[in-house]
Amino acid sequence: MVFFHVGPATGGEAATQPRAYHSDPHHLWNRLHETLFVRTSTDGMRFGHDRLDPLLWANTRYPLVDRHAEVLRVLDEFIASNGEKLVSDPLQRAFLQHDLWTMFDWSTIVDPHGARGRATPELQNRLAIVIRRLALSDAEIAALPNNYVGAAASVGADLPRDLWKPESGWVNLGLESGTAVAPIHLGDFGGRSVFNVVVRLPDGRAATLQYLERLSSFEPPWISPPPAANAASSPSRDQLIPNPALPQFPLGTRWALVRRMCVIDTKGNVRPTRFVESIQIRRYDVIDPTRTFVGGNEAAQKTFEYVASRARAGALRRVGDDEVDFTSVQFRSMGVDLFEFPAQDSATAPRNDGRHRGLRPVLQSSRTCHSASGIHSVQTYSRIFGPHTLRPPQLLEAGREIEEQQTVQWKQRQYDFGLLQGLWRRTD
Repeated sequence: MVFFHVGPATGGEAATQPRAYHSDPHHLWNRLHETLFVRTSTDGMRFGHDRLDPLLWANTRYPLVDRHAEVLRVLDEFIASNGEKLVSDPLQRAFLQHDLWTMFDWSTIVDPHGARGRATPELQNRLAIVIRRLALSDAEIAALPNNYVGAAASVGADLPRDLWKPESGWVNLGLESGTAVAPIHLGDFGGRSVFNVVVRLPDGRAATLQYLERLSSFEPPWISPPPAANAASSPSRDQLIPNPALPQFPLGTRWALVRRMCVIDTKGNVRPTRFVESIQIRRYDVIDPTRTFVGGNEAAQKTFEYVASRARAGALRRVGDDEVDFTSVQFRSMGVDLFEFPAQDSATAPRNDGRHRGLRPVLQSSRTCHSASGIHSVQTYSRIFGPHTLRPPQLLEAGREIEEQQTVQWKQRQYDFGLLQGLWRRTD
């Protein structure tokens, strides 16, 4: 299953790679980032210098097995030398904390190798110390850049300029149930980011709200399949199919998925920020109401994506039409580490032209989950891969703070955050 892409890699020759935090390649922050997060493929290509999330899969070994001593050594150096004092820029501190937080959460998943042993708490103890030392104050969180505003004025017409303006045609969505609007993304990214779903019909705000009302009141959202395909006398939700007559939004409708960074503050609390990590926009140019399941027409949607670049001081940049990346990195997806899989395997071995076989076109990464037609492709509503209910979620307009609250509450219930809080308190 391909999940929402997490940010372009900047693979290639080492000489072309940006420095993560400082122009000096030997700066401690650069060496920490290089040791923990930069990966090298079998053909010598290097990845991970400028991406939103570390290249960690469920089966990844290197931080706890293959390079364990090296990882602990640079973390110990950072702790002993008070390395957190070397950089004061709030965004750089947020980036490093976020990366380390991701690695900490990754370290809590079930060990697929059975080979980690005591290496896990050794790594976790050090990560907890550094994450706490990088905790952001209220003033530092407020100082994080509003990179969306700057990008909307400069990067191109495909990025909406008025996404958050109340008077715009864009409507930020919530669910009548009060639950997360994008639960798969929330879980896959471990509650370290807030995901907002925003929609705009071509005729603007009033038309968008009217459509949401029609969708919520439509009956019945599910129907029985043809009799020959339905042997059960009383069909359950799993034996029903989406009603092809479900109200469809018009051509030209745009849906956006906005990902915003969370950080941990000096009190140990999860804090959503205004800093945008990525925005993905899907514009619908073809709608076939009979195609209610994933798969099929690749030309039905035009996808645009913008991601934050640490090499550009957090500025959003547009993802190129031909850009490739590792598009199913999330360790919760239980994937195989493409850098550690046997090189002789034809599925992952480098091509003759030097390209890594794990790379896929970024703008096609959401096609598996969102390739049904029209409203059926919107996972916030259809929940094809989510929990099955007799009624689809009721979509309505909601403030961004609702999703922030849902994200924080979800994270507070997770084992990984409870463990981090416990280790955090031990450093008092």
